[in-house]
Amino acid sequence: MPTPSFAINDRSRPEGHHDRDIQHSRVVRSNVHLLSKFGAQIVLCGPPELLPEYASSLAPGVKISRHLEEAARKADVIMMLRVQKERLAGLKLDAENT
Repeated sequence: MPTPSFAINDRSRPEGHHDRDIQHSRVVRSNVHLLSKFGAQIVLCGPPELLPEYASSLAPGVKISRHLEEAARKADVIMMLRVQKERLAGLKLDAENT
């Protein structure tokens, strides 16, 4: 299964709500908002099922990548999130093409 992550270059939810994507992760949201204020260049990386294109709207300049190697190659810092299987029941992921 692909591992959602985000790379950084140098420079309240309703009860019972389950998020299925990186954009709705409180960890990612808070880090993106904070680090963008310091001028970090942020690249979110993951398959479309977990990282929709509109996640680039989290902060100005946020970019989306579908290839971990490409995102990691230019990164000074990498943060990875574990896949929460308990929240992904019924979601079909194509692990070979991500």
